[in-house]
Amino acid sequence: MKQNNKSAELKIILLLSIAIFPLLLLSFYNYPSCDDLLLNCEVSRFGYWNYLHYFYSHWSSRYFSLTVIMALASGRFLLDHYWLVPVSMISLFCISFWFFFRQVNKYLFSGLLNSAQEVISSQIFLLIFIVSAPEISTAFYWLSGSLTHTLPIILLFFSAGFYIIRLSNPERKLFNQLMCILFLIAGLGCSEILSIFILCLISLHVILAIRNKSANLLTIAITALVTIVCNYIFLFGVGNMRRIGHWGVEPSYSFAISASFLRYFITLSNILSNPFFWVCSFSLFLLGSKTGLRPKFPFKVKWWSLYFILLGPVLYFPTFLVGPGGFPERANNPITVIILISILLCVYHASTLFRISIAFNTTMGYRNLIVVTFFSSLIFSSNYLNMLKDQVEGPVYKAINDSRGRELELARVNGIKKVEMMPYESKRELYVQDNFPRSLQAPFLKLIPPYPRTIFFQDDLKDSVYIKIYAEYHGIDTLVYESKQYERISRDNSFDFHIK
Repeated sequence: MKQNNKSAELKIILLLSIAIFPLLLLSFYNYPSCDDLLLNCEVSRFGYWNYLHYFYSHWSSRYFSLTVIMALASGRFLLDHYWLVPVSMISLFCISFWFFFRQVNKYLFSGLLNSAQEVISSQIFLLIFIVSAPEISTAFYWLSGSLTHTLPIILLFFSAGFYIIRLSNPERKLFNQLMCILFLIAGLGCSEILSIFILCLISLHVILAIRNKSANLLTIAITALVTIVCNYIFLFGVGNMRRIGHWGVEPSYSFAISASFLRYFITLSNILSNPFFWVCSFSLFLLGSKTGLRPKFPFKVKWWSLYFILLGPVLYFPTFLVGPGGFPERANNPITVIILISILLCVYHASTLFRISIAFNTTMGYRNLIVVTFFSSLIFSSNYLNMLKDQVEGPVYKAINDSRGRELELARVNGIKKVEMMPYESKRELYVQDNFPRSLQAPFLKLIPPYPRTIFFQDDLKDSVYIKIYAEYHGIDTLVYESKQYERISRDNSFDFHIK
């Protein structure tokens, strides 16, 4: 029986890996954005440390993500092998969640799931995020966006995993505490989005530890202190203060609070409208009803899952407090991860409180029905459906961008100072005419969207600033696009390179 279960689990892992594969395949059609090209140009122009110092003191206090982004974008290797960005981020996202979930399963749920089931859970969570993510392109496929908003989630998963080990396992205390703090410092130095949320969460833990006279109070207090210091350095850094001044908007607490609650409920409604999320939530509810196992917290706390839900609006508060009123979807990606975990915690918690008796049918027909339901709800989720369509447009998108790069490189080598660029749509039509059978040309142009939405988030040549960066990166003095001329940034004295 155990051998049959193991075989079934391995088949599920294989099926889920196949489901994730299209996400990885799109990585090889990915192309750098002009934000990435700008960093390469400016680091070459001013030097790594000079530009890093300027950016940190004038525009952003993201001390960890800035350091990493500029280091990676300063050379040409990563920009020439841009598929490494999404492959690395997707892999690290899955590995970090697996590491975190493994500690939760081991120490809080007494090893309820085996190793294979932990892997399955991690794969499913990645798929849940894929179908729920507001903007997949910036979550995984854009260097600056992924290292600013997805990397902190990855680092905080690792930090939380080591935090659980430190509080639950008496062995290697110093190592686990050190790893927890190092990952925490790095994670809080990537984005302001999660900073106040983590501060509220660890502060709540301190209060509960004091009330219950926890033996780990010193460890919890040290972690809280590090969180406070990192928040202060990050939130009140010179770059952040100047950025707030750049918007020219006075912070409004009443607006920030109301906007945070409104945006939170919008995100909740988007998540709850997804059929795949409901299928996974129902499966989790059945698991909780069957086992009835509740997490073993080191202190008593009622309705523990609601704390995460109630802290949800805090995730939006920093951006609405200091920003001009808008909220970019890329910033909503890490918030969506936290909200997803919060809802799933509530679902499991509810299943242990309101248990229902269900006779689990293990016949082959019943198992097949579950598999069909699971993958049908996945495939017909809009994000996943777009990802499948993008497998067709992706190669075209890559070929057009490569063709643009070759044209500009040839012009640079031949000393041509002015180059006219053709719009993406026009080059797409020419590419289809040259490479597709005549019978497929019209259906392709009509039915397939002109950009692969999973990996695409902007056409750089249509932006009057980004096209100048594009010219600078490729060494062309002037680019002509739709009858307008654009000078490269080193020749354009009006270009303010640090504002993006």
